Amino acid sequence: MLNFKTVIFTVLLAVTFSCGRKNPDNVLTVSIEPQRYLLEKIAGDRWTVNSLLARGEDPESFDPSIADFRLMADSKAYFATGYLPFEEKLSNLTGDDVEFTDTSEGIKLLEGTHGECHAHNHAHHHAHHGHGEGEYHEHETDPHVWASVRNCGIMAGNMLRTLERIDPENAPEYRRNYESLMSELNETDAAISSQLSGLSGKSFMVWHPSLSYFARDYGLDQISIGMDNKELSARSFRQKIDEARDKGAMVFLVQPEFDNGRSASIAGAAGVESVTVNTMAYSLPSELLRISEIIKAQSKNR
Repeated sequence: MLNFKTVIFTVLLAVTFSCGRKNPDNVLTVSIEPQRYLLEKIAGDRWTVNSLLARGEDPESFDPSIADFRLMADSKAYFATGYLPFEEKLSNLTGDDVEFTDTSEGIKLLEGTHGECHAHNHAHHHAHHGHGEGEYHEHETDPHVWASVRNCGIMAGNMLRTLERIDPENAPEYRRNYESLMSELNETDAAISSQLSGLSGKSFMVWHPSLSYFARDYGLDQISIGMDNKELSARSFRQKIDEARDKGAMVFLVQPEFDNGRSASIAGAAGVESVTVNTMAYSLPSELLRISEIIKAQSKNR
């Protein structure tokens, strides 16, 4: 039986989507800030790009509001990362008026990094991916596909194809912007590879396993202190600390949205420095380069 809140929410959604769209001709929406960076680089000043998570929320527990649904409904296209839980709700509501793009298409995915219970819905929209309406697949997939310069290049390619489809008149401009962005990403990737050369197999610590793709790209080992946004048991916690010490972890990278105030004590127990990083930064390629510089600098202390 539907509860009262569910009924009210459903009615509000119906009203939202029946009121007509404001002016979608120059508006695009993405899920997170790193996507906005990529899309604005490609789209230039021809489009306004909105980000649903522009205020630093946790993308894995984010629950879209009516305003968020409205923001997407008033867009010409919506660009999902592909594996964040809230995106499945949005993909089922885009309809024919909003072009849906799964920017993770073509990325080699990682599974099992979040523990056994962390399942994600891959929000393939029926109109563009050949699935039946409302159908989706379930994976225990690491959703942080954007935390990789190489993956950012794949995501940019998916964005380009959508822009060329919805605005073919300006396709040559988008292609030029995309090529400039790819040059930037390739340079960043090369710089990170240079920074981390000789560190293959070395370990670093994080609160939440949001750098799995980054670690894979450069042959690093990620040790996460927490899984599924839950505190580890005292025994598991000690095992993680012991693992970090045994492997000679180079640094503890702290994401503020997951930090519970124990970073200093954890770093001390593991014998490493703690450094704050932002895996949801707007200019994420630059932040990933900064992370590589941190790891390189801290590796000299091991």
